[in-house]
Amino acid sequence: MNTMYDRYLKASRWLAVCLALLIGLSGLTLSASIVFKEFRATQQPNGSILVEWVTGAELDSAAFNLYRATEAVVPLDAAHLIYQTPAEGSDTGAAYQYLDTDTQPGQCYHYLVAELTSSANIGAQAGPIRAGDNCSAGAKTYLPLILR
Repeated sequence: MNTMYDRYLKASRWLAVCLALLIGLSGLTLSASIVFKEFRATQQPNGSILVEWVTGAELDSAAFNLYRATEAVVPLDAAHLIYQTPAEGSDTGAAYQYLDTDTQPGQCYHYLVAELTSSANIGAQAGPIRAGDNCSAGAKTYLPLILR
């Protein structure tokens, strides 16, 4: 039977697939309970680093953990946890920020934010991103690239 509810379910599934493809292509993270829309870290003039993230929806989120490391791989452990904030639990999302003042001149920091679900599991993650001094951008390729 092709009821209005069946059409709604079909449209919802189609939208979920499209959203998953868009999120996958953008490098952001999608899970059943949350969508990260933005995640950035910006070094401030005084050397501190402002870390900001925006969610699109928080359906099963209890909190967010912010982790920091000086290496590119950011372990999700207590030694690297620098901040935890309760989730606002909104179906429209929310904006969060943390000012990292425990920084050293000449150091590059890598940040990762992870959702903590209502069942106390690590959920969706965004990052790592980097900010600070001596954060090399890595190799760049300028197009068009012509090889002979």
